[in-house]
Amino acid sequence: MPSWLEPFARPFLLWNRRRLHRRVQARLIDYPHWIAAHDTVDTSARAALQDRLASLPSRPVVTLLLAAADAPQALVRQLLATLEGQIYAHWLLLVEPGATAGSMLFWQQRAGGDQRIRVMQASAQGVEARRCLIAAVHTDWLAWIDPAEQWREHALLLLVEAALHYAGAVLVYGDEDRVDAAGRRCDPQFKCDWNCELLLSHNYIGRPAMWQTFSLRAADPFADEPPGAWQHHLVLRATQDLAPTAIVHVPHVLCHLQIDAAARPTASVAAVQAHLARIKAPAHVEMQPGFDGLQVRFALPQPAPAVTIVIPTRNGLSLLRQCVGSILQRTRYPDYDIVIVDNGSDDPACLDWLRHITADARVSLRRDDRPFNFAALNNAAVENARGEVVALVNNDIEVISQDWLTEMVGLAMRPQIGAVGARLWYGDGTLQHAGVILGVGGGAGHAHKRLTRNQPGMMGRAQRLQSFSAVTAACLVVRRASFQAVGGMDAANFAVAFNDIDFCLRLRASGLRNVWTPFAELYHHESVTRGSDRHPEKKQRFLRELAVMQQRWAPMLACDPAYNPNLTLDNEHFALADQPRVSLLRPWFLTDGGGLEVGTPK
Repeated sequence: MPSWLEPFARPFLLWNRRRLHRRVQARLIDYPHWIAAHDTVDTSARAALQDRLASLPSRPVVTLLLAAADAPQALVRQLLATLEGQIYAHWLLLVEPGATAGSMLFWQQRAGGDQRIRVMQASAQGVEARRCLIAAVHTDWLAWIDPAEQWREHALLLLVEAALHYAGAVLVYGDEDRVDAAGRRCDPQFKCDWNCELLLSHNYIGRPAMWQTFSLRAADPFADEPPGAWQHHLVLRATQDLAPTAIVHVPHVLCHLQIDAAARPTASVAAVQAHLARIKAPAHVEMQPGFDGLQVRFALPQPAPAVTIVIPTRNGLSLLRQCVGSILQRTRYPDYDIVIVDNGSDDPACLDWLRHITADARVSLRRDDRPFNFAALNNAAVENARGEVVALVNNDIEVISQDWLTEMVGLAMRPQIGAVGARLWYGDGTLQHAGVILGVGGGAGHAHKRLTRNQPGMMGRAQRLQSFSAVTAACLVVRRASFQAVGGMDAANFAVAFNDIDFCLRLRASGLRNVWTPFAELYHHESVTRGSDRHPEKKQRFLRELAVMQQRWAPMLACDPAYNPNLTLDNEHFALADQPRVSLLRPWFLTDGGGLEVGTPK
């Protein structure tokens, strides 16, 4: 595209994207219709659940811990009704009833009518009451419950089923939603699998959660508990030494929470700061204004590691000048250099600008005239980079936040961290990249695409630090040693598409976690100069790369641990799936992530 056309093309492309986004949004299934189609326990589902109960290898008793503390009796009766209706009936309810005589009398009467209810004498409050409850447990599994919760009839069954299937399980948790004053279900919380970075932002584990008693007690979960948000503290402390395989997520809505109860804070600055001190991670924690998430600022090593910023380009002067200029003018980081990889530019104005910009000691030019291969261009530049850390940056990126590089390098230098991705915005202020979801469109897509700044996304995840299976190389920071340890990007198979996704997945396979941060913000003026992928030759290339991606990473594409099988793979909006990849008719862990039983021909 001629450079003089670019200012006219951008507004049109952004307008067209908004138009297409509205069309997609209008076709999405809403939660009430999704419930009716996929999450109602009808006769066939109830029969399947009974079959699953009959096939359990054992039926351990689960102790449910309730600090009633004078809760409204209407809520308590509702909770008891949901427990009495459990398909899995092997539970004990251990109650600390609170201090009033009326509450004690109520619970003693209920205990007299159901031997599964045990009442403790009210002798302590707060931390000590919780310690007394957990000390009184004599079963292998326990779960905390709250009067504001309604456990669905299959909740205990699916939690126990998962605990028995995964022999090393210590914590098993499920999805949840909310109920309004009229009893209508709303606001589904479709969670991801274990995500220790997300847990630093808020207690995404939530309810229901079932713990192995011995392991929880050994973790001493109430030691050093700061005031407030005790549940967040408990999860942080009790999981800090667990292997990810010991934490199991059941992808079904198993619990309803009253909306007013759901509004209570679920994040604790003090709990997260104490956790980071225990694991010796130098960081500062603060509350984010406007919602209950937290921001964790990880300190840079001293001295700060040198960073080489690699920017491949071919012509595109207006975008390149904007990109490099914004880095030089707005980046507040003590030690970085920029390597512009010129892949055959022939625009005289661009070549003249390149000659002038390299007068800045922070900028160097690397001429690489090979046929365009994004992976190979980056690999060669990283091989010759001076920095201990490399930042891969597209030429259509524009810096917004001064601390973008400080934020990303602080994360990249943490142990066990691979690639770090940024929050990227389109020029019209809508979200372009908030992490990558595997399996979208058969390959991969960007999470929460097209949200605005005031839209937090599913469970606030468009605004929270978290792990993802992959992030985009439009702006990606990684230690150079980690880049080289996995062989860089696969230039042979992914010249243009999926090279960043494959690279991130190989980092993940090596034992590293890929992280996305919302606190490094940049514009991504995507696709303005790249051209269309609908040209026959480009389309064939894309299909070849997609086929390799699908062959190499099929299990991950089918079931991304950073996503949820109840959410769609048809678009990038974190929307409900028209056809969820799990159902109540069979255990979710016996399917391939696509809703088919393991071994069933596709």
